[in-house]
Parts: sequence; C-alpha cells; structure tokens
Amino acid sequence: MQLLVTKEDAGRPLYLAISCEELRVFGEFRKLTSKIQCLPGDLSGVIEIVLNRIIKEYGGDKVLSTLCLIETSRFGLSEAELVQLLAVEPLIPSSSSNTAPIQFTGQKIHMAEWAFVYLGLHQFLRPCGGGSDDGRLDFYHRTSSKVVRQVFLKDEATKVAYHKRLAAFFKQCKDIARKCEELPYHLLSAQDKTELRAVLTDRAVFEHMSQDKHKQYLMKTWQQLGGYTEAAAAYTNFLKEHIEVGETTLYTDFLHEYIEGG
Repeated sequence: MQLLVTKEDAGRPLYLAISCEELRVFGEFRKLTSKIQCLPGDLSGVIEIVLNRIIKEYGGDKVLSTLCLIETSRFGLSEAELVQLLAVEPLIPSSSSNTAPIQFTGQKIHMAEWAFVYLGLHQFLRPCGGGSDDGRLDFYHRTSSKVVRQVFLKDEATKVAYHKRLAAFFKQCKDIARKCEELPYHLLSAQDKTELRAVLTDRAVFEHMSQDKHKQYLMKTWQQLGGYTEAAAAYTNFLKEHIEVGETTLYTDFLHEYIEGG
C-alpha cells in the first residue's frame, strides 16, 4: 500500500481503481512488490499497461480492433455493429490493405467470441451517453480514449484505414439515421471527398440530414468540402437530373435558407 500511494497519480481515484484491479488479477503474491514497483506512476501509463495485457489475454487482434474501431467511430458502436465489423479480415489494417475494397455481407463473429472480448474490456467501456438504448459502447473515461488514440492509432495511415473500414460498413447500413450519423464523418476523415459528395446528394441521406436537428451538421460538412457555393451547385445539379416537377420543395427551401441566404 505504501508503494502504491506514493505513485504520482495516486491521488486520482481512477488510478487507484485500475491499479488495484490489475494487482487483483496478477496472482503471484511473491512478486507483488515488484509488480507494484513496475506500475507506471501516471494514469495514462497504467491504462496502457492494462490494455496491452487485455489484448494479449482476451483475443489479441479482436480486442485491439475493437479498441480502435470504437475510438475511430463518431458516436460509439453497438454490439450488433461490432460483431459484424470484427468478422471481416484483416482485423488490423496494413499498408497493403488500405486500398483493398472491404465487403460486409452480414457475417458475424460468434457471440461467445464477442463475450470474451467484452469480458476483458468491460471496465473501460460504457453505454454511449451514459445509457444508450441500442447498447452502443464508448470509452468510460476520456483518458482511455486518449491512450488508444496515442498508442494504437498514432500512425495516420492506420487511422485512415479504420475510417475506410467504418465508411464501408455504414455505406450499406439500412438504418438511415445511423448511416447519416457516421458515414459522412468517416468519408471526410478518410479524405474521400468524391464519395462524400455523392452521399450528401443521395435523396434519402439529404432528406434525413436536412431536418432541423441535423441541418447544422450537414452544412458544416459542406463547408469542409468547399463551402456554400459547392453545396448549391451540387444540389442544383441534383434537382436538374433527378427530381420530378412538384417534388422540389424540400430542396429549394434548403437552398434558399442555408445556401443562398448564407
């Protein structure tokens, strides 16, 4: 106890909680003093030690991929989404897989495999927003998120590869609300601006994102693509090519209020 409470971050309850849990599962009493001495003094360091152990003991690449997918997501991921995302190889992107097309066919890993992954990670995960009805998972503490980002996603190519994987997954998502939450974000993060323009001018996507509570995000995305002028040109062309007479009200109202007015 004396060794533990003299650590740099011992005044932080989270540091003590994670460190004590790590000591609880250590299981070698004669080496306990040495184990405590080896624990990093800072919270980020001890989380990194624990996550590396969990990756080794609870499923290897599946655990690592779960951490990276959740961190790369915009609003967390549900168990139903993760069991499909973890069923597609390679789990850990490499330089050769970054350009390879990713196909999701609805295949899932066995729930027993997911249960084992979750068993290892459960102390770091929580329902997104504190109580998501769809079981969406996110990191319990922002320090855990930071460690995953700095340790496992420090390479930009790896981060982009995970964004591409999530973009491919949400592109075929049948839930339009969920699709609109995640797909534009991942396409923008992967710098796939051509596909992003196509998505934003998709009729179903536009009709969902042009609702009052999503309009600001829609316009923010267009600003990152080139601004109001580009959005106006894209939707004007869309109207000319795809919308029949009498069906233009929603689009023209949006153009007037958010683009011409802006």
